[in-house]
Amino acid sequence: MLTDLQYFAGIDFGSRSAGTTSLCLNVDGKMQIFQSKKGEDADIFLSKWIEAFQIRKVFIDAPLSIPGAYYDKGVDFMYRDADRTVKAMSPMFLGGLTARAMQLQAQWKQMGVTFTEVYPGGWIRNHAMASETYLKKSSGNTSNFIQFLKNEYPAIDFPEVDNWHQVDSVVCWLIGHKYLQGKATAIGDPDEGQIWI
Repeated sequence: MLTDLQYFAGIDFGSRSAGTTSLCLNVDGKMQIFQSKKGEDADIFLSKWIEAFQIRKVFIDAPLSIPGAYYDKGVDFMYRDADRTVKAMSPMFLGGLTARAMQLQAQWKQMGVTFTEVYPGGWIRNHAMASETYLKKSSGNTSNFIQFLKNEYPAIDFPEVDNWHQVDSVVCWLIGHKYLQGKATAIGDPDEGQIWI
């Protein structure tokens, strides 16, 4: 039922050396998660796995564009239309993380890999049960949320997770899966940069 899943990945993108960047993809019919280690360069970590698994599409929780005001489209220098709509952080506030994500996108575009910006928080807020389960994350219990996903999508064999960064990469993967089926929702102006949920 699910085909070619090994060719796309969901990524929760974190600070460069914090050990919080997580990648979720399908390997030989089984979903797996890989997470960077503290002190490891997250951008090199991601490039290694993109190349190793021949990933063709990346669905990443990170800004891939900046507000239109910087290229004479609009007057808002802090937020894109999509950021305001989904209540995401400003790409300008995220600064270096935004620049790194855009640089990775440009680097891999030359090799035919496409990057799509997704927002797991927006997807979760759009699903009442998911939101209720996810908001209990302060308890540290990730298994309840994964069980919720298993109940909602029984055809998908969701992996076990160790932390909420990994959960977010799983949701990025799920948004990517829905995107490839034409079932994800685009938020924002295509000329400025859209966020998919």
